[in-house]
Amino acid sequence: VETVGVGQSELEVAQTADSTAVVLVPESGDGVQAMKAGLMEIGDLFVINKSDRDGADRAAFSIRSALELRAPGSAWSPPVLQTVATEGRGVAEVVEAFEEHLEHMRVHGGFERRRRRRFEQRLDDLLRAHLWQEFRAQVPAAEWAAALDRLESRRATPNGTAAVLIERFGANRPGAARSSG
Repeated sequence: VETVGVGQSELEVAQTADSTAVVLVPESGDGVQAMKAGLMEIGDLFVINKSDRDGADRAAFSIRSALELRAPGSAWSPPVLQTVATEGRGVAEVVEAFEEHLEHMRVHGGFERRRRRRFEQRLDDLLRAHLWQEFRAQVPAAEWAAALDRLESRRATPNGTAAVLIERFGANRPGAARSSG
């Protein structure tokens, strides 16, 4: 699966893959962007493409340095590779790195761990969506609008407003324990 950019949807797509390559280019500052966007945690390998351009070595060094700051304990150390894909340079090394990562996953139970994380994330997403729909169905439109008005006029805080709405939702939910105060 190929995506463009480093947004939330790209991070979600990476959760469905067994191996993830983060592909960056030297001159766009993507190395810093990758560190900010959380890509350092999802990359199983990092590729600096267009490495014939200025800054490729610096970008690779930045990524390697950032990888050294990752939490210890992982048996897999993501390689940082440089390619010029239009010329085929470094592509074989990328394929080899994918194969090595997949073998590592087979030997160390990585597939099972990732599968479990995917199930957990999917269950979490479904529960959030269901609970949100249930919540919105319980809170009357007028109360919702009033809460937004209080926020907009700065008469209430987001946390305080959420707590009030959660209390109201809990009081309306069938079978929910009612507070006595």
